[in-house]
Amino acid sequence: ILTAIATLLDADFDVVAARNGRDALRLVRSDPPDLILLDVEMPDLDGFAVCRRLKDDPLTADVPIAFLTSRVDEETEVRGLNAGADDFIAKPPRGPVVKARVRNLVRMKHQADLLKREARRDSLTGLANRRHFTEALRGEWLRAQRQTKPLSVLMIDVDHFKAFNDHYGHLAGDGALSRVGQLLASVAKRPGDLAGRLGGEEFALLLPNTSSAGAMSVANKLLDLLQDVAIPHVASPVADHLTISVGVATEVPQAGTRSSPQTAPMPLDLDATADLLSRADTALYRAKR
Repeated sequence: ILTAIATLLDADFDVVAARNGRDALRLVRSDPPDLILLDVEMPDLDGFAVCRRLKDDPLTADVPIAFLTSRVDEETEVRGLNAGADDFIAKPPRGPVVKARVRNLVRMKHQADLLKREARRDSLTGLANRRHFTEALRGEWLRAQRQTKPLSVLMIDVDHFKAFNDHYGHLAGDGALSRVGQLLASVAKRPGDLAGRLGGEEFALLLPNTSSAGAMSVANKLLDLLQDVAIPHVASPVADHLTISVGVATEVPQAGTRSSPQTAPMPLDLDATADLLSRADTALYRAKR
């Protein structure tokens, strides 16, 4: 059955086969697929156990699973659904039915992935939105804490943007914000670097494993890039082109410490990352003054 299904699907999909549950877990975790076809009856770990482990792992929880089973009784179906199954394919499998179900499940997975990406993206600039940026900051904080590495955040604000909008109009304002977003994306090149738009004319840049000096270098590069682009801003009291102000904060997270002891009890990463953002924001407004 394994060989027959792999041969059936190989023309339209990249198929990887495992002959037991433990091999399946290893393969799926090393390279999560778009769909898993899982036999209920396997030696060692049965399909239900493998399904539960995959659904309990954040890396593989969203991968749809279709059970292959010769048992079509209500108890098996309920047990499979409770384990996290998305569909069932009866054995012996019929080629056209298998193809149709696989296509539908893969299409649904791609649509779900697209919606997830769109929900994390700022529609104007294509950068991470506030929610995605905050989640990424928490994850990088924990990583920096484990590795005792510096973590830097840049808070960025477009100067006198209301005057820009009043003079040039909101369409031109959107174009200017989009251009600033492109410049931020151009300096966020390393894995883990993340540029985000937090709202309005406020942006942020997440720089893992970056010292204060390195973050300042990136901030100055952004200032230079925007000066080279020279977007006209005749309504600005500080320059004849669009400018930004940047605040920088850096921390080497330490296990077991709290950044803001005066605040109400919160998980360490939430409290500390909020404090890091607050310090970058304070630096930003010093820069503006």
